[in-house]
Amino acid sequence: MVILNIGGIMKKYQVFYSGALVLIIVGALLSCSNPAGSSKPWPWVVSTIAGTGLQADGNPGGGFLDHDTGTSARFSGPSGVAVDAAGNLYVADYTNHRIRKLTPNTEKTSYTVGTIAGSTGGHKEGTGTSAQFVFPFDVAIDSAGENLYVADSSNSRIRKIVLATRAVSTIAGDGLATQFNNPSGVAIDSAGNLYVADSGNHRIRKLTPNREKTSYTVSTIAGDGTSGHVNGPGNQARFNLPHGVAVDSAGNLYVTDSGNHRIRKLTPNAEKTSYTVSTIAGDGTAAHRDGTGTDSSTGARFNNPTGVATDSAGENLYVADYSNHRIRKIVLATGRVSTIAGTGSSGHVNGPGNQARFNLPYGVAVDASGNLYVADLHNHRIRKIVSP
Repeated sequence: MVILNIGGIMKKYQVFYSGALVLIIVGALLSCSNPAGSSKPWPWVVSTIAGTGLQADGNPGGGFLDHDTGTSARFSGPSGVAVDAAGNLYVADYTNHRIRKLTPNTEKTSYTVGTIAGSTGGHKEGTGTSAQFVFPFDVAIDSAGENLYVADSSNSRIRKIVLATRAVSTIAGDGLATQFNNPSGVAIDSAGNLYVADSGNHRIRKLTPNREKTSYTVSTIAGDGTSGHVNGPGNQARFNLPHGVAVDSAGNLYVTDSGNHRIRKLTPNAEKTSYTVSTIAGDGTAAHRDGTGTDSSTGARFNNPTGVATDSAGENLYVADYSNHRIRKIVLATGRVSTIAGTGSSGHVNGPGNQARFNLPYGVAVDASGNLYVADLHNHRIRKIVSP
């Protein structure tokens, strides 16, 4: 069952956590704007808000446990994360085939973890834990906080969860690769249009709802279905295993083009009926380097970027740089890319961003206050990054 690319190759689940991943360690501290030893405090601080990183027997690894204390709960390969206006978090708990919710206390200092949908792997419509998913990759919440949308990757479907009832339904996809092929990212705009990174098809798709939002029209807005790297009109552009997608208030889309190790932008025309594709960061080399633009000598470099999120002002983009074990920031006005957290070595360490460690961070979300939330996949934890 094909589910993810590492190094541009679609891998089976058994090698999803492969230790053969390229780790970029050299230059980690040199790339930090505030290296260790500086008296100036690092502007980002990382903490763990949910997940033990342990199995039920106490050994390292994934597990499943809901708990009223987030750091006592268990996850198994959390991949996608979304946050609503009230600060609730929704997580695609990939290997557990479930969608989880993290409900904060009043001060947002601790979280209660529960399951809102999913049980064992499979495809079944239903309510709550009677529904089934297979390796859900990503989630997106609508602006009203009423409905959650899921990229149900190995079912090749897009699912909807009505949060008030926890009713789960399929809104697009027939379960066959002819319509979607391992969709891995999903985003929603204020009008209710959904955007999907259709990874196995190397395309970006749009789901346009009818007036009552009871049915959707599926269209391809970028990608010709051939893997590669081509900019230009959407129907001529090429991607290589796009994984994450985000949309800003102006309707611009941002895509982590994972197999190309690049960040792409889809700019709509005035009517939002067509898109022009450009590359805003990354030169195609799988490595780690902070910088500006896409020039091979001075531009930034990524290694299998996955999750992507834009802040509420549409000024900054945040990227989960999966195989670099880092979280990156792109200032959209200048194209400047910096590392805000992660040393490049895999592990689980909290604290200042230039000392923190992640292990294959996959998903990222941003709340209205600018706090970041990361689905730290191989650490089986949910992390929070704040700017003090």
